[in-house]
Amino acid sequence: VYFFINFFYVISFFYQFFLSKVEVVNFADLYEEILQKVPLENIDTGWFFNNISRQNKKLYENSKRILDLYLSIPIFLISLIFYPFVFFALKMQDGGRLFYISERIGVDNIPFKLYKFRSMTDIKNKDIDSTDKNEIKRVTKFGKFLRKTRIDELPQLINIINGDLSLIGPRPEIPELVNEYSKQIPFYGIRHTVTPGLSGYAQIYQEQKAVPKFGIATDATKEKLSYDIFYLKHRTFLMDISLIIKTVRNLLSKSGI
Repeated sequence: VYFFINFFYVISFFYQFFLSKVEVVNFADLYEEILQKVPLENIDTGWFFNNISRQNKKLYENSKRILDLYLSIPIFLISLIFYPFVFFALKMQDGGRLFYISERIGVDNIPFKLYKFRSMTDIKNKDIDSTDKNEIKRVTKFGKFLRKTRIDELPQLINIINGDLSLIGPRPEIPELVNEYSKQIPFYGIRHTVTPGLSGYAQIYQEQKAVPKFGIATDATKEKLSYDIFYLKHRTFLMDISLIIKTVRNLLSKSGI
């Protein structure tokens, strides 16, 4: 009884603020406003129906696609300058391939081939799993340079031109990790309702030390998903432009994405 009396008093207290035209914000909205992410523990299936819609986004999606092509095609043409140098360096290194091609999960769970300049040795080693953290041991000295300068990411412009990727969106994962995270993390599949991105909201705002890069990292991926869902809820054309600018700024400051 004491609890209900106090609860009624609190509600009445905030009701007086409402009558006085003072804005009252619930905790979930305040959390989003301050931390720029959606708390996973506060959402359920009904939350998505009320906050995320795949309808009425046609104009936005078309504008975003035009922006992707407008920016990626010129940059891709300029990036062709790097191809012969990277090809020669990789041939001198171990005689291997120019591209590292891996399967990723895209929009509507459709897999696609993602292109990067190869940064790992081309010597086959079946004992190294692509989901294992020891994969980093295969990165070569030249590969470290490609990764540090982000030159290894340039071939992904091909994916953007093809429509597999967008400039901005949730980063795509390999099928093995998607299968595992879908079992462990509720609502993980919601990130596949949009085209994945070369950069994303989580890559800009999540603490870099916490960003999962190799192997299975469930807790870090939950954190990343909370940023991805925030992006899905609030995404606009202007937000995408803002994230592109922040990505470029991070690259120029060598902080990475």
